[in-house]
Amino acid sequence: MRITQISLCLALLLGSTSSSFALAELNKNATTTDNSQESAASKEHDKNAQTHAQRAYQLSPVIVESSFEDVYLQPVAETSVSAEQFQIHHNGNINQMLRDSAGTYTLEDPTNPGIAVNIRGLSGYGRVNTMIDGVPQTFRNAHGHAAYGGTRLYVQPELISGTDITRGAVSGADGSGSLMGAANFKTLEAEDVITGDKNWGVIGRVKAGSNGMDGSYMGGAAAKTKFLEGSASIVAAWAKSRQGIYKNGHGETDYKEGQGNSVSNPKNDPKGGLVKVELKPNDEHAIKIGYVNYQNTFSSNYRWNLKNKTLFLNYAYTPGNDWFDTRFNLYRNNTKMHYDAQGGGSYAERDAKAISKGGDLSNTSRFNFADNWNGKVEYGFSFQEDQYDVTSPGANQPGTLKKESFFTDLTLSKGIFSATAGLRYDHWDLEGVRQARTQGTGGANPNQGGSFTGNACPSGPENCPAENVKRSGHKLNPKITVAVTPTDWMQLYTTYSHTYRPPTAQEAFWGLVPFGKNNGSGIFNNLDLKPETSKGFDLGVNLYKRHIFMPDDHAYMKINYYDYRVENFITNDMVDIDRAPGDDINYIPSPIWVNMPGKTKLSGFEIEAGYDAGIAYANLAYTQAKTKTPMGWSAGMHVQSDWLPKHYYTLDAGVRLFDQKLVLGGKMRYTSSSEYAKWDYQVGKQPSYKIFDLYGSYEINRNSQAFFTIENVTNRAYRVAQSGEGPGTDETGRGRTLNVGININF
Repeated sequence: MRITQISLCLALLLGSTSSSFALAELNKNATTTDNSQESAASKEHDKNAQTHAQRAYQLSPVIVESSFEDVYLQPVAETSVSAEQFQIHHNGNINQMLRDSAGTYTLEDPTNPGIAVNIRGLSGYGRVNTMIDGVPQTFRNAHGHAAYGGTRLYVQPELISGTDITRGAVSGADGSGSLMGAANFKTLEAEDVITGDKNWGVIGRVKAGSNGMDGSYMGGAAAKTKFLEGSASIVAAWAKSRQGIYKNGHGETDYKEGQGNSVSNPKNDPKGGLVKVELKPNDEHAIKIGYVNYQNTFSSNYRWNLKNKTLFLNYAYTPGNDWFDTRFNLYRNNTKMHYDAQGGGSYAERDAKAISKGGDLSNTSRFNFADNWNGKVEYGFSFQEDQYDVTSPGANQPGTLKKESFFTDLTLSKGIFSATAGLRYDHWDLEGVRQARTQGTGGANPNQGGSFTGNACPSGPENCPAENVKRSGHKLNPKITVAVTPTDWMQLYTTYSHTYRPPTAQEAFWGLVPFGKNNGSGIFNNLDLKPETSKGFDLGVNLYKRHIFMPDDHAYMKINYYDYRVENFITNDMVDIDRAPGDDINYIPSPIWVNMPGKTKLSGFEIEAGYDAGIAYANLAYTQAKTKTPMGWSAGMHVQSDWLPKHYYTLDAGVRLFDQKLVLGGKMRYTSSSEYAKWDYQVGKQPSYKIFDLYGSYEINRNSQAFFTIENVTNRAYRVAQSGEGPGTDETGRGRTLNVGININF
């Protein structure tokens, strides 16, 4: 029945949109025979209508920061969300925002505020390049029974000014070592604060709510001034939130974690700030320096004190000719986690840190040749170094991964046709410490297909000392896109690509957690790990049309089908390792990172569509996913519980009244039944659920806006999909929650 409802919903939306396009074309052909004869008055009318439509759309559920064409007529699967959309439609919840986007999901743990982005069923360890202001975030906890999951991003939600999501192969520097996409969380800029032609501005937001949403505030200021022949600007902001223990739909605050113990979802108080300075001495040069930080204390098995610092420098050279559009970036990210002694446990007072530093240089040249052929070539290189270190490391040793990438994309276009041929060369170096090993240990059981011969320490007479080890590799990865634009409102495209991800230092040198006798040594390294590779294609249709039934309306749709195969998928699994010293072979199951055999298939449909008539709007984000990554024994520790629900969608609709000052809307979020990985190769099942939300905003004056959200209006009790076997096993979905707030900008 639910599938029928989904199909009917999709059919109605697709049918209405397609009919709208067709009617628009019929009306167009019936009323005019020559577009070249369009009057100046008509052109001006269209221009005004376009401006009005863009203003209206900026308040609709899927927000594009520049023009519609940037998203809806580009041959790539991407989504862009604005700060207003994020705060009002998604309640300032990053997990909800990502899950409301097609093809995108998250690993949601109620005990950990970090964000683990999932694109098309893959997440963590570089499979998805997750960034803050273009700076990769590579932190993963290294200690204790919370040392699960992939890389997580930590950012103060109130500072987010927009999010860009790319699914599939990623071009340019952001695609280095990325297997299935990228997500960039952009923070506040000076232009977000200063309005019109003013020289300064102030921005603020205050929120309060029920059910654990105790409140938050954000304040910032920006100024700009004349600098040589151009301008200089600075923006600074600070934000803090207080999130207490919340109740589920049953009114409960406690739930059962993976071991059956009763726990409460923890309090946490994320805070953060930023400072950005931009210098534009003239139209040709622009320099930006930025700093973003994050601090929080929370309990996730142990009590965490976490600090994240991001620093970047961007330079742009745009002389206004076809040959140079040059970008240069340098960055450094430092994430440090400390186990607070107040939390107790054997790992108290330990530290783990991740340092990511790198940069990139790229240029775009444009040219024309032959009979109205247009060309564009983008080329450049990037480098990145990810360092990981821990105190009292036990099984988890320090290590460094270095990545270099050279990339180029050549685009040729004529008339309705365009083609892009891209080539990327990826090189990597991996270096780390292999701990001392007892003589006669470390070999894998050959009957299990074990091949970790490089980890074995030969039998007597001496043990093998600790040593530094190195590995390296490289690969050429092509990407080809062909697009056809038969009308000004339709584009068809297909992309075939190869992507490549080297093993990380954690995977090569970490044994997951100290586990059993004699664990925590070099016998749990796997220096034979192969890089993950992906091959596949996208098929897409983009539709965008203005002036369908009235001057100010427009419809838009992105439909995408993808099909990829991943080889050498890396996960943590139990392998028989010789853990008894001496000549007697004694194989004992041990956790170790391995390449899984066979191919992992990822396929599915993604639809983002909507219609906006100014006074009313409706939008749909729908995903049908068929993906199931290989299961390792340790999957229940969130190592790779990436199994997406087969169907999930968000339907968002609303009205704008009183000259669009008042916006009232509602949202339905549906998630089908799904499975999740558990300990010891077991599979758990969870039921489907449907959540209803309400939201609204009112423009008090040009400087202030009041808003509210009501999450889970029906107070549904549900188990959050993809929350894994650990904390979140029971019905930990947030119950009915009210949020009210006010935005100020002057």
